[in-house]
Amino acid sequence: MSVVTLIPAFKPQFFEELLLALRAQTCPPERIILSDDSADGTFIHKLQNGSLDEISEGLTIETLPGPRRGQYANFQQLVSVLPEGTEFFHILCDDDLIQPAFYERHLAAHASREVTCSFSRRRVIAENGESIDSDHFPDAIARSGQDLHHVGTATLFRSILPLMNNWLGEFSNTVFRAAASRFFADPRMAGYRALRAV
Repeated sequence: MSVVTLIPAFKPQFFEELLLALRAQTCPPERIILSDDSADGTFIHKLQNGSLDEISEGLTIETLPGPRRGQYANFQQLVSVLPEGTEFFHILCDDDLIQPAFYERHLAAHASREVTCSFSRRRVIAENGESIDSDHFPDAIARSGQDLHHVGTATLFRSILPLMNNWLGEFSNTVFRAAASRFFADPRMAGYRALRAV
């Protein structure tokens, strides 16, 4: 089992830390595809001029210019270039960092059951370094004491939509099975089109 990491790059200030987090993975990504959506190609330039060679050592990174039509268009472009044979993909936003066992734990979750995606708890850190509790898990999950849950579509709808409580977090804490890539071309759930920022 392996993961392809997709980086919709726009904000360069955290790029070095992001690469270090990927290098620290106990189960490294098979490859990284970065779509540079910055106005001046900052990410591609940094990777090509050698200034990040030491930090990116051991990582297989491919780059392409971003579409410059907003974040979701950048997501869609990345998903559309997934290499044939990809098993799992992860959209890692450029201002998010992942723990060293992130891919190892997600692949273990996928191995335990055939699911479309796995997600892990999101940890939000303030600029002063303090952890902010941003997750409001449904009571049944919060009280269970288990590390791994299988949640169906009906439970997701009931626990998110009526309460306006996105306890799932963001793309960066989700690993998708490759078959889920089709949802990015037409982001609807049960006939409802997802709202997205432009």
